[in-house]
Amino acid sequence: MKRLHLLLIVVLALTLAATAIWGMLWIYGSKDKVPAGTEAAGLPLGGLHRAEALQLLQTYRQALDSRVVTLADGTPSASFGADKPAAADAAGSGGAADGASSRAPSPGTASSGDGGAPAQAADGAPPGESGAERSRGWTLAELGLRLDASGAEAALKRLGTGSAWERAKYRWRWKRQLPVRLLDDRQAFDAAIRSEWGFYDERKPVDAVRTITSYDQVVYTPGRSVMHLDLDRQHAELLRWASAEPAPARSGARLRGLDGPALLRELGREASRETPLLLRSVAPAKTVESLKAEGVERRIASFSTDYRTSSQGRAFNVSETARTLDGWEMKPGEVFDYGEIIRITERETGYREAPVILNGQFTRGIGGGICQVSSTLYNAALRAGLEIVERRNHSVPVSYLPKGQDATFAEGVINFRFRNTTGKHLVIRATSGGGQLTIKLFGTMPREVRYSVASKTVRTLPAPVQLRRSGGLAPGQQIVQKKGRTGYIVETYRIKYVDGKEVSRVRLSRDTYKPQPSVILEGPAAAPAPAPGPEAGPEGAREAGPAGGAPTPGGSAAPTPAPAGDRGALAAPEGGMEGSPSDLLEDGLRVLQPEVLLPGLTEKLVG
Repeated sequence: MKRLHLLLIVVLALTLAATAIWGMLWIYGSKDKVPAGTEAAGLPLGGLHRAEALQLLQTYRQALDSRVVTLADGTPSASFGADKPAAADAAGSGGAADGASSRAPSPGTASSGDGGAPAQAADGAPPGESGAERSRGWTLAELGLRLDASGAEAALKRLGTGSAWERAKYRWRWKRQLPVRLLDDRQAFDAAIRSEWGFYDERKPVDAVRTITSYDQVVYTPGRSVMHLDLDRQHAELLRWASAEPAPARSGARLRGLDGPALLRELGREASRETPLLLRSVAPAKTVESLKAEGVERRIASFSTDYRTSSQGRAFNVSETARTLDGWEMKPGEVFDYGEIIRITERETGYREAPVILNGQFTRGIGGGICQVSSTLYNAALRAGLEIVERRNHSVPVSYLPKGQDATFAEGVINFRFRNTTGKHLVIRATSGGGQLTIKLFGTMPREVRYSVASKTVRTLPAPVQLRRSGGLAPGQQIVQKKGRTGYIVETYRIKYVDGKEVSRVRLSRDTYKPQPSVILEGPAAAPAPAPGPEAGPEGAREAGPAGGAPTPGGSAAPTPAPAGDRGALAAPEGGMEGSPSDLLEDGLRVLQPEVLLPGLTEKLVG
């Protein structure tokens, strides 16, 4: 019996203890107040009822998001046609020109804009001209900065949900720093600032310019920096302000019922802020210093040739090729490609009809005269001491240069190339007019150094003679159809002088100008006179005479020379007509008619 009583007492005690513990857990878990010491982004919430804490947190979030930031631009507005703000001048003469950010000054009196058009002075003058600044304000939410308190709100709401055990356990594990974060939409920030001052970023810095005058002087015009928005620094400064810690937290009970501005004041947080618009100086890509470092110091070589006797088409081709060449710049070690000049000119302006050289003979074509430009440039490059990479002489001498000093071009076969070996940049200037082509090279070369070019004929190659039978001539009669040309073997040297004294003489080339044969038409050999007989008649006499000639007494006809203009009697150029594998077209691009010009004209057209 005693054991039964003892067991009953134990069970009753355990039941009372469990009930007491459960009651305590229920009371603990059913508390509606936020645990003491709880904060959210510096806002004290401990000791407040859950609903009060949620309301206070919402008011705090809205107040933070509604804080106003005003940006003020104290520089003259570039949207009114100014090249750059006045601050850019200060930046150019001060430390900002090197790319550092600069702060626009903030005048003492500000006038706010309407968010779109710039603020106007009382007299209607735009800001910058009247001295007034242009300003604009946004809330933090409009600038993409929002307080995300969803985590803290969820934590507060969960205090009153679940079973007593779950509520008690959750309260026991409660973290007194509730999760709050600042959301940052950088794109919204950039878009807002650019909507007001985007014109700053639209302006381009002005590069420094190097000009070579008609007197061969190298002149530099300084570039100019411009001011762009410094959005990175502006955003970082705003972010620091928006996320700054508030003053030491006070009791949450004292904050109940306060509106947003009062709540911010109580926590020592600014409800608004005015800050200058931050700008950065953007320097041009090319400055006077960078241009001077390229080493285009002076004229280092010049050469001229004459084309006054050229046809209109040839003069056009020379001048247009020179126009393309003019101003061409070369980096140190770069190889100049004359074929590129030809391709650009043909694409931009095209070439006109002018005599070209086909297999050593002159004929009608397109582009005649292009080799005068390459030959003139070749001579300028020689006198600048440059390395010649590729060059070939014409098949026949040209009249505008001494033998051995020309440089021909044949598209896809022969090119003219040289390397810039000065160690600095090189500028090519080409001018044409009045029948004269002049090419000048500007760069770096020691003043005590100069070069000259000398050529000498080491061998003369006589022109061979080709006899061709012609039934249109009398027996033994001869006519010179084409006058031949003497050939030459020429050696060319570049001579280097230092302080006026020759220090080296280097052979550049050994060129061969092939002789062109003389072509002589000759009548058939004399036939023996036929015996008189009844077969002899007018037809027989006609056969014995020159073809096409009138019969003459005695069975002979007076010799009749072939007409000078009879192109059918002219010989085809050696090597075949256009299109055959042996064709070599020089000083031009295309052949119009595969016929050699009359001998009397070739002498005139060479120049």
